[in-house]
Amino acid sequence: MHTYFPYLICSDNELEIINEQRDLNDYLHSLTAEQQQHCVILNKQGEYFDLAFNLATPLTNIELARRVTQHLAQEGHCCLTKITSLTAPQAFDLLGIK
Repeated sequence: MHTYFPYLICSDNELEIINEQRDLNDYLHSLTAEQQQHCVILNKQGEYFDLAFNLATPLTNIELARRVTQHLAQEGHCCLTKITSLTAPQAFDLLGIK
């Protein structure tokens, strides 16, 4: 298993920030087996993995931007409509993840 945190986990319409192994374990425990099949992990280098850490099909930069802005909007951020495309490093920066 890769241990280079932080990660973003993208599931159906959610985005979860994973900073350490405990976060990952807690998040996976909250998902059904079916939900886990639809998850993809993104690291800061822009690599996408499934939950077994096999390479996975990446989200488009447009889809990543949609999920990041949706996550930020749920946290109360505004002025997100101009963000239409994000690379992985840009997504992590926008989310304030170092």
